[in-house]
Amino acid sequence: MSVIDCRGLACPQPVITTKQALDQLKEGEMIVIVDNAVSCNNVERFARSQGCSVEVKEGGQDFYVHIRKTEQSCDLESLGKEKKVQKVVIYINSHLLGIGDEALGAILMRAFLKTLLDLPVKLIV
Repeated sequence: MSVIDCRGLACPQPVITTKQALDQLKEGEMIVIVDNAVSCNNVERFARSQGCSVEVKEGGQDFYVHIRKTEQSCDLESLGKEKKVQKVVIYINSHLLGIGDEALGAILMRAFLKTLLDLPVKLIV
């Protein structure tokens, strides 16, 4: 069973790291360690959306997300690949994401753009 340590990573990086590990795992179990409740909830929600069973345990200040991927969740992946390709346009009119603290807005925008670059679809910029 693989253990993925995502402590200290800002959102959405724990989810992206979990996705990459799940993509490589055909069937089996893995544990993702995160250090905050928001990351824990995001990783848990993502794993469940992929058809995996999830169990969360707290240990000190850390959260241990135990993910179990079965053949049925693998079948769920193949069904998703048969979906029709959709075109999506994203219009960005600011260097910040949200309203309020500019430093936080810049961090959120960088994280959003990095997430777009990590998508498995081709982006036209």
